[in-house]
Amino acid sequence: MEWQKGPLTTDQTDVWISRFQRESKLYVWGFFVLLHPIVFGIIWWSTGELNRDVFLSLGSFSLVTFILAILSRRRTATAWSGVVTDKRTRKRRVRVGANADERTEFRYEVVVETSRRRNLTLRCLPAFFEYVNGGDVLVKAPGFDWPEKAELDQDHRVCIACGDILDAADGNCRRCGVPMLDHASIVRV
Repeated sequence: MEWQKGPLTTDQTDVWISRFQRESKLYVWGFFVLLHPIVFGIIWWSTGELNRDVFLSLGSFSLVTFILAILSRRRTATAWSGVVTDKRTRKRRVRVGANADERTEFRYEVVVETSRRRNLTLRCLPAFFEYVNGGDVLVKAPGFDWPEKAELDQDHRVCIACGDILDAADGNCRRCGVPMLDHASIVRV
């Protein structure tokens, strides 16, 4: 998808959001369909013949990828609004490399209670973790991964596509290139 440069107007944002949602569905299901001939070829090549095992393997692969595609679309397709109730930083030790060197990593989580009284835990980037505060109202538009504040209180915004934090002066996300969308349109959706 080719992104337009700079902040978008309300009308441009509405068009951009519908286009993004339509194309994201196309990418998910296109990937699902295009992957099957490749996997079929690999299984056939490794067994050397077309037999029951090849078709059972392909059927299992199809079932698993279909379930993953449905779950992925369900997660991003839902819209919600909610209040930040908690922010947590979890420290964990990770082994890296053949030498099993250990290092400490931090996992940043924001807990949101939705308007339906459901608690969601968002694993996020450190910048998003710092951007939101307890009591902030967040709104997630359907088809996107990240919520935005209902009321902006700083010169920063969230890229609802990748979760990076944008300066108000930025026209596009530095991380993924998405244009800065009209805030009122995001909250309205």
